[in-house]
Amino acid sequence: MALITLSDITAKKDVSTHLGGVATQLIEEAELVDLKPLLGEKFYYDVVTNKNEAGFSILMNGGNYTYDGFDYSCPGLKRVLIEFAYGKIVFFGNQKSTPFGNVVKTYQDGQVSDRGASKERYTESSKVAMALWNDVKLYLDRVDLFDNWNCAVSKTSRGFKLTHIR
Repeated sequence: MALITLSDITAKKDVSTHLGGVATQLIEEAELVDLKPLLGEKFYYDVVTNKNEAGFSILMNGGNYTYDGFDYSCPGLKRVLIEFAYGKIVFFGNQKSTPFGNVVKTYQDGQVSDRGASKERYTESSKVAMALWNDVKLYLDRVDLFDNWNCAVSKTSRGFKLTHIR
C-alpha cells in the first residue's frame, strides 16, 4: 500500500539505504498518520488504487500545469510523503526493539545525534512537507480532475478538528 519506498527517499535525502524494515514501517506510518488526513479517506484510497494511472502522474510525481493563463508547478504527493517519512526516520530511525527492550543503536565510529537536534530536523521536515502540501492542494483545487478530492477533508483550526462534508 505504500506510495513511496526507501529508494525514493534516498534519491532526495541523505538517508542510509540499510534501514530496511524500520524505514518501511516509518514510511507506512507517515502515509497513514500524516498524509491520509490531508487527503481525506475516500480520496486517499482513490490515490492508492490509481497511483500508476496516467491522470495521476502530476499528482503523484509532480510536474507543471497551467491555470488561469499562468504556469505553475506541483511537487507531487511522493515529495510530500518523502518529507514526512524523512522526519520520522531522523527522529525514530535509530531505535531498535530487542528482547531487552527498546534501545538506541550506537556505533564504534560515530555518535548518536542529540535527541533535541533530531526533533528539530523532524519539525523542519514537517514544515517543508506542509509547504509542499500547500502547492499540491492548490493543484488539486485548480485542476478539477479528481472526483473524490474534497469529499470530506478534515481541517484543524486552533486545536479543534472540523470536518467539512460536501
